Amino acid sequence: MLIRINAYYAASRCGFFADGAPSRARQHSYMAWDATPTFGMGRWAEFRDDQQITGPSVAAAAAGPPATAASRGAAALALAAAGVLAAALPVWLVARSHTLRPPQINAAARGLIVGSYALVGPYTWWRRPASRLGLLIAAFGFVVALASLDASATPFEYSLGRVVVTAAIVLLMYVALCFPRDRLAPGVERRFVAAFVRATAVSWALVLLLASRFPPAGPLSDCAGSCPHNALQLVGTSTATTQVLTIVAHAITIIAIVIAGSFLLRKGRYPARLRRRARMPLLFACTAMAISFAGFSF
Repeated sequence: MLIRINAYYAASRCGFFADGAPSRARQHSYMAWDATPTFGMGRWAEFRDDQQITGPSVAAAAAGPPATAASRGAAALALAAAGVLAAALPVWLVARSHTLRPPQINAAARGLIVGSYALVGPYTWWRRPASRLGLLIAAFGFVVALASLDASATPFEYSLGRVVVTAAIVLLMYVALCFPRDRLAPGVERRFVAAFVRATAVSWALVLLLASRFPPAGPLSDCAGSCPHNALQLVGTSTATTQVLTIVAHAITIIAIVIAGSFLLRKGRYPARLRRRARMPLLFACTAMAISFAGFSF
């Protein structure tokens, strides 16, 4: 907070503010320090003569005082409690499933994944309330819990579960590349995620409309026998068409996981030891995911 006050004071001395309100710089361009906490870091932002000062710091100041630590703690505890209940959902659904194999191990693994993300997310949000990273982490846990609908033998519920599995993969890629911040940095990573979202949306729209079966989705979605058919298919097609569409959709996912892993590997080479250690679990997770998806490809 002291850094932010000093930043506002310096901005006002440079002519950025008048009477406590944002004003236009009249003669020059300036560099202002945005000290909104993002993993303990701020940023320099340049403002031109014809540009108002805006950004997270100004928005936070306009929004009034932050919530008290007690209210944040209560909200985080409520979110964590919801996460515990969400972790019970895949355990209950998958353990009783005759669709996935092996059901007991699968249920325990999914419950552990949902519980870990649904608990780490609220804790991160409580420690860093100005960042939405904790909420994104918790959201991934809840999405994985909802993806357990693919344990159903009913084609419609299974189809919805498989769509949610794909959404969970996209969200995981986004969160992994954002970490330790709460949004993607401008540049190649943002363009990659945008391209991955578009390619996934197009390929899966075609799968849902035209394919009778879904692409494989790794060991946690491996069926004990024949998987339920696509209940959302609108146009009947040949077996060859289904195979081509599922191969393309699955290949897009594998390629995206490998590329995301390469980004994390590059970030893991930062000279700062803390950053390297923070990103290594994500790199291992992407590597394991790529191997598991490739092993259950066709």
